[in-house]
Amino acid sequence: MENHQRTPILLQVGAGWRPGPDGLFRGRGVRLFDGSLATEDRAERENKRKERQADREESEAEERAVAEWFDDVQAVADAAMAEAGFHKHRGRWRRKRK
Repeated sequence: MENHQRTPILLQVGAGWRPGPDGLFRGRGVRLFDGSLATEDRAERENKRKERQADREESEAEERAVAEWFDDVQAVADAAMAEAGFHKHRGRWRRKRK
């Protein structure tokens, strides 16, 4: 059985209170990361990321379809109001003066 030595990676952590060997310490620290995340974990995270991306793209497509439909309805409503003798003043419909 071989003993595989991994090269540790140092990661900066943000400023603030952090647990330490003698209680809490304040300041920017360095955390040791040994790279022990398994390939399966990385693949699982990648699959979840792809699922979220697909869900986001599907939602955006639905949102675009609804926005296009609403624009069409708004155009018909605007035409009907203009035909009925109204006009828009600062975004509000008003009856035209006679």
